[in-house]
Amino acid sequence: MGKAAEAWTPVQTTLPRLPASSARSHITTRRLLIRPIAASDLEALHELRTQPEVMMWTSAGRIDIDKDETASKLAPFLPPHDAEAFNCTMCLRETGEIVGMGGVHRMNTDENYGWPEIGYMFKKEHWGKGLATEFVDAFLREWDALDRVPTELKVKGKTLAAHESSWAIVKEQLVAVADATNTASQRILVKCGFEQFDVFEEQDSVDPTKAVQLLVFRYFPHARESKIE
Repeated sequence: MGKAAEAWTPVQTTLPRLPASSARSHITTRRLLIRPIAASDLEALHELRTQPEVMMWTSAGRIDIDKDETASKLAPFLPPHDAEAFNCTMCLRETGEIVGMGGVHRMNTDENYGWPEIGYMFKKEHWGKGLATEFVDAFLREWDALDRVPTELKVKGKTLAAHESSWAIVKEQLVAVADATNTASQRILVKCGFEQFDVFEEQDSVDPTKAVQLLVFRYFPHARESKIE
């Protein structure tokens, strides 16, 4: 059920042309302001990344040790690397409080399925309010609106349809990975237009004697109509 032995297939597709932070517009929803991550967000995002209830769902499986570790996690999303990902800080519109971060934290690497991958996290005190759904829906609209460029990728074969083979022209995808026990995140992804297509197990990063089951979802840009109010 692991990913290591799966074959990679070269394909032709499209990917967004990612703008630098300075060229990105702020996204507003009914309750959120979604903007590029800034170096000044360190304090608030360190607070987020030191909540055990939040970090248990991440690949690290633990809180950041100190602010230096948080800074190292934010560095890939700040200049001069800001056009290599599309991650965001989420703030409450009414107060400006930073309540989460999320977006496409990596593009096409051999660490996932070859496609861009989305993820998000919110402070525990803001769970259960629909903010994550509000964010994912708004983010996907922004993602869909980005300019596209023709791209050659190597992707995991199981992301392709049965009739698609090497160097086929295939639809662009965006993937998300959710812990099998995190049913809330799974519901959010499905509500926002994702479909589950794979499941795998990997070693628990906190307890190596245990395995964690992960569900993999995908979204096809421009293939949905937003139903989120």
